[in-house]
Amino acid sequence: MRSTFGGLEVGLRALRAQQLALEITGHNIANADTPGYSRQVANLTATRPYTIPSFQRPATAGQIGTGVEVAEILRMRDEFVDVQIRKESTNQGQWKARQSNLEQLEVILNEPSDEGIAAHLNKFWKNLQELSFRPEDMAIRSVIQQTGIVFTDMLRHTYSQLQTLQRDIDGQVKIIGGRINSLAQQIAALNDEIGKVTAVGDNPNDLLDKRELLVQELAGLTNISVQTDHLQRYTITISGSLLVSGDHSNSLDFVANPEREGLVDVVWAETGHRVDLRGGELKGLLEMRDEEVAF
Repeated sequence: MRSTFGGLEVGLRALRAQQLALEITGHNIANADTPGYSRQVANLTATRPYTIPSFQRPATAGQIGTGVEVAEILRMRDEFVDVQIRKESTNQGQWKARQSNLEQLEVILNEPSDEGIAAHLNKFWKNLQELSFRPEDMAIRSVIQQTGIVFTDMLRHTYSQLQTLQRDIDGQVKIIGGRINSLAQQIAALNDEIGKVTAVGDNPNDLLDKRELLVQELAGLTNISVQTDHLQRYTITISGSLLVSGDHSNSLDFVANPEREGLVDVVWAETGHRVDLRGGELKGLLEMRDEEVAF
């Protein structure tokens, strides 16, 4: 039989549901400037009506509503947009790394200019040509000697600067690789928490936002593919090789290559196989080190 206080219970449920919705709104406002935060909304749904169909049900005109409740707290996030952001972050990271190091290369070469290698080489050949007309002129010989000394000193200095830049980029490779390892470990730890929360039927919205922020940073450092399982855990691969799976992460290692004067190769720590990098800041750095600055 329906309780005498049924109407009061309906009102109480409504107050509780709206109070929770207001708390969620407050949480949204508090995190308006939080990087990676996704707006959350309360999904309100009617509670089960009275009565439940059965042979013993009391005679009434029909089922009577019993109020409202918050069925779940939804995270307003577009997965398609997330995927596109990851892809563009990978491209941006690669070209950003190339741009910053190409700017340094431009300063070292200092071309075109009146003090660059090309200008000094042209001056040297011009003096040689002049000497060919007056080979007995000691003054011209002296000028050529000094021009040659200046030119060779410039070549040695440029070579030294290129060596330093290449070593600096090699150091950046190890720093970025270490950051990738750190992000993989953090994502794996969040995967574990998210899986546990999801398993009991809750939505770990804030944890999902935190993980997505890390994944977007990771996408800027290297090319990744992301898959989601039934517990909302991410499986992340780099060109098909596993980086993160559930609460486990693999690591990148950096092995000095004696054939390349100790410059490091990026390999998988567990297998020693070279990492197939196809984008991201790490790929851009390797392109600069091994192609643009190679000598």
